[in-house]
Amino acid sequence: MRGRVGFKDEITAINIYNKYPQLMEEQISRLENELKLSWEEQSEDLKELDEKARKVQLILRQRLTNIVFDLVD
Repeated sequence: MRGRVGFKDEITAINIYNKYPQLMEEQISRLENELKLSWEEQSEDLKELDEKARKVQLILRQRLTNIVFDLVD
């Protein structure tokens, strides 16, 4: 998991998706609109993961990146 932000345990990410599927899909739609790229394109480096885990990882990565950029500004 070198260089990757998120959960090391894929099962944890899947469980989060399963607990909050509507929220996860809303966040994926927002990311697609914000970046004008499909979630698949945004998470190309995570393609070895389960789809649910991949979506959760993508959301975490993008939101943490946004927080860092806000703190740096």
